[in-house]
Amino acid sequence: MDQHDQANSSSDQFRSFRKALHLESPLEFTVVLIVVVCLLGGAGIWLRAAGGLYALKHEIWILRHGHNSQPVDNGGGSGPAQPGLAPLGSTGQTAVAQGTIRITKQKPVGSTNSALPNGLEIVLVPDREMTPAAMTLKFTGEVGEIHSSVDSADVIDAQSGILVSSPDTVIIEWRTPPFGPFAPLLLTVFSKDKIKLESAEPIPYRYPYEGGDLK
Repeated sequence: MDQHDQANSSSDQFRSFRKALHLESPLEFTVVLIVVVCLLGGAGIWLRAAGGLYALKHEIWILRHGHNSQPVDNGGGSGPAQPGLAPLGSTGQTAVAQGTIRITKQKPVGSTNSALPNGLEIVLVPDREMTPAAMTLKFTGEVGEIHSSVDSADVIDAQSGILVSSPDTVIIEWRTPPFGPFAPLLLTVFSKDKIKLESAEPIPYRYPYEGGDLK
């Protein structure tokens, strides 16, 4: 095939392609071709801009958090997620308030206090280590006094007491030593009536309680 035949063949292919697009004149085809090229060019520019924006955000993250940190999207857009953390009130620290605390022992004991004749000995064991430890104990009736192994000298930043607003509820918390499966909490309560412990739930550590919350 000579050059003249090749040119005729190319012209025939061009006309066939133009007819397939329903473009009757070369001018319409040229306009459509220009629009397609512009759209492709715009898409390329947008992709490059999006990539540059992501790179810029990544560099800002590295400058703020260091090269070994990785951004985490927790749905709020405010930084890495920190599951299991809770505020501590006036201390400005955080504590893990999760897991479960099992009641492994409850048995009546005697009392030398005639005003509170019913004693109850309790043993509590958590399913994981908690440091610091804080919990709320819900009883079936009003508690008169509470004594626990948290009262020992090697326990730091500890407090326990009955809620003034809810006399059937006791709060116990301490910073160290850890409260774990191999370090049970021993507890004795005295009351006017016979009571039992219904539940023991972990709560955020809030040392010290202020005002008249605990008695």
